[in-house]
Amino acid sequence: MTYRGRIGLAYGFASLLLALTSFSALAETRAVGEADIWSMIIRDSIVSYPRSCPCPYSADRSGRRCGDRSAYTRSGATALMCYPRDIPDEEIARYRERYQ
Repeated sequence: MTYRGRIGLAYGFASLLLALTSFSALAETRAVGEADIWSMIIRDSIVSYPRSCPCPYSADRSGRRCGDRSAYTRSGATALMCYPRDIPDEEIARYRERYQ
């Protein structure tokens, strides 16, 4: 077998191995964990806010941290969910049903 033949065979084997690994990863169902659910709920809450500075840790249009200027701070945490402690148990249960 020539050098090119060996390289081609090695490349083909590596490609097949990569394809099988990718397929098994896709076929495997991944359970959504508590932290994943928190992240999804917080992300959805932030995305639903129409202006800049939804959460204290967000950045405004000029790139500065929002801090006390955030909607979360001004509203007393009633309108937005920025931290896991803000998420009611019912909301977690609703997301868990949806994604598991």
